[in-house]
Amino acid sequence: MNNIFSTLACLCIAAIAAFGGTASGETAVAALHAGKQSGVSAAKPKRHLHTYAVKRGETLESIAKKFGTTADEIRKDSRLNKKARIRTGQTIRVRMEDTH
Repeated sequence: MNNIFSTLACLCIAAIAAFGGTASGETAVAALHAGKQSGVSAAKPKRHLHTYAVKRGETLESIAKKFGTTADEIRKDSRLNKKARIRTGQTIRVRMEDTH
């Protein structure tokens, strides 16, 4: 049982150190409550522009939702102004995650 507590104590001290705190834990707790993250981060998937043909009934918003982006991002990437309307068969550019 003592080995488990020793291991937990070491893990806690390591976590506190990762947040730049002290062994007392006050700084680490404050950092966690403030939403501060440690220096370790997950790699973001790469997103590349792809050409997409608009299908009947689709809107920029529905297309954005389908591909996990925003209508404003599609407008920017496709060089469309705010008032532009899309038509069936029109090609637009959409950022998508690579699948390989």
